[in-house]
Order: sequence, then structure tokens, then C-alpha cells
Amino acid sequence: MPIITLDECSIDLTARMKKVWAVKGSKPIGLIKYSIKRTHIIGAFVNNKIVIRYAEKVNSGKIIEFLDNLKLDYRKFVIVMDNAGWHRSKEVKAYLELNKEIIVEYLPPYSPELNPTETVWKIMRRNVLDSNLFEDLIELRLGIREFINNYNWNIDVFRYLCR
Repeated sequence: MPIITLDECSIDLTARMKKVWAVKGSKPIGLIKYSIKRTHIIGAFVNNKIVIRYAEKVNSGKIIEFLDNLKLDYRKFVIVMDNAGWHRSKEVKAYLELNKEIIVEYLPPYSPELNPTETVWKIMRRNVLDSNLFEDLIELRLGIREFINNYNWNIDVFRYLCR
């Protein structure tokens, strides 16, 4: 039975400038595009791969929809989630009550270091968003999808959960 860790993140189009080359003593100049356009990602880390879905907003309905999609690939599984409100809502609890093949475990409060999906978001942001300029959300999503599909995810889930 696979152990799946679930988490969400929000990403906007504003470029994140990190380390750049510049003449010593000069101020580096770079293009920055500020935008309030944002996308949300619901992601699950399972068997050294990440499964993602984009959402305009994250709520109980989107979590249930995501869990339904996971059920198509993994009939019975353990889902490990944090204590976000939409993970513990009445709707999600009712859904989990009806779907006994999904065993849910909640992480202790305020412990993102126990969730490998948090590390996935960190690696993704560093490799996709840092010093990259995207024109629109479609281009951003393509960049994220390409990175997630090509990155060698070598994360030991048990090491995270047993810290």
C-alpha cells in the first residue's frame, strides 16, 4: 500500500531574483515583472514522483476531487496531510468516511519539515521560478510541468515521516 503525502502551494508570476553576476561594487540590474496573477497547485508525492493538479483556489471540493483522481491510480493508499482547514473540513471527513480504502494520517501542527511535498515545492521554486521570467500563467505552468516530469525525485518518504 503506497504512502502518499499531500500538500498545496501558491505561485505567482512575479520573478524572484536570486544570485546574479555583477561587477564588484556595482548594483546588479535585472528585469522584474510584478504581477498579481497566481496559480495554486495541489500535489501528492508518491513512489518518487509528484502528481499535481492546478486550481484557481484550494478548498474542500478541490481536495476531494484530487483524492478521487488518486483513487484511479492507487486503489488503496495512506494519505499524509497537514492540518489545513480544507483537509479537516466536514466535507473531506465525510468523503473519507465513505472511502475506507483511503487511510488518512495528519502531521503534527506546524511541522512542514515532516512533509516531503514541501521539499518538492522548495526545489521547484528554486529551479523554475528563481531568475526566470514568465509571460503568463500558461507559460509558468508549462515550465513547472516540464521540470516536475524531468527532475530525478530521490526523496526518502520514511526518513521525513520518522524524524
